[in-house]
Amino acid sequence: MLDVIVQMDNTASLHVGAEYLPVPEFAVRLGYRTGPQDLGTLGALSGLTAGLGVHVGPLSLDYAITPYGKLGMAHRIGLGAALSPRGSGSVRLKVVDGSSMLPLAADVAATGVSSYKGRTGTTGELRLTRLPAGDLVIYTSRTDYLPRVDSMYIVGDHEQTAVIALSPLTYGAVTGIVADAATRKPIGGSVVYQGTVQGSTQADSSLGSYVLRSLPVGQYKLTASGPSDDYVAQTCTLKVDPGRITNRDFYLVKRRQTIVLQGVNFETGKADLLPEFDSVLTRAGEILRANPGITVELAGHTDPREISTSQFPSNWELSQARAEAVRQYLVVKWGIAPERLTAHGYADTQPIAPNNTAEGMAKNRRTEFRITGQQ
Repeated sequence: MLDVIVQMDNTASLHVGAEYLPVPEFAVRLGYRTGPQDLGTLGALSGLTAGLGVHVGPLSLDYAITPYGKLGMAHRIGLGAALSPRGSGSVRLKVVDGSSMLPLAADVAATGVSSYKGRTGTTGELRLTRLPAGDLVIYTSRTDYLPRVDSMYIVGDHEQTAVIALSPLTYGAVTGIVADAATRKPIGGSVVYQGTVQGSTQADSSLGSYVLRSLPVGQYKLTASGPSDDYVAQTCTLKVDPGRITNRDFYLVKRRQTIVLQGVNFETGKADLLPEFDSVLTRAGEILRANPGITVELAGHTDPREISTSQFPSNWELSQARAEAVRQYLVVKWGIAPERLTAHGYADTQPIAPNNTAEGMAKNRRTEFRITGQQ
């Protein structure tokens, strides 16, 4: 800053000053002036001035020191406060139907630079006044409409407008059954839903069926539980679409349950997975995906006829290979994490049918799906 002052009844004087702000709240000042004091009498250094300034919110503190030669030092301290109204900004809100754009009466709450709770009139309009500068968060809701949260920055010195469009709720439904994963028979239980709304319903104990009627559209998390703690609860997410019935069946597994993969009966002396096994292994893959927390042992079994080949020196190696074949299928085809699956061969030590007929031995050449725990 540079000023040249020329007075009619005195000599001209020069004022030079500089201000440095390391942070917005703090200032360092230095200056020099040649008059109107007589520097010849008081000394050249009497033209120097220095000072500090601190500003916090509406308060300010200023300090200056000025030497006056033989007269000593002059210390000047100033304290200031900016007295201003709470706020001069305002917002005119208008709430409308998002489909028809017609005005709506709705509940409105605001937080941030101002707190408010009230309701718009039939015109859908509401005016908030005396708002200081800053962020304002607006919560708008109405029965049969999706609630909405908006934020806006209040300038604080003039009126602003905002149109808030609420989306009307439409409805859909979800139906399905809760059944045992091994027997496929209904077991009943309960289904809890969380989303746009939340609640629960019971599944019929004899039919296993449940219905969630008149659900507002949106994403939901459903959790199905069995009639006892023996069953592992199962969770899924789904979308409820307007005017549609969404089907979602739950097949729950029991803790420590063994499921025989009926139909995966290997040919004598072989561990090859045949195409006709796909439907049964698909069921195993679906169980694992629907219950991402369970760990499973795949148990391989043979009939008692001994085998001795270069590939399978005994029934132990053959049963292990059968279990490994199913494990590999689930890892590759279904993307199941390998650490969730273990494979063990039990040879002919755990028959489930007599071995005196071809049919009985075929049943014993099987792979079992055993729930071993939860991660």
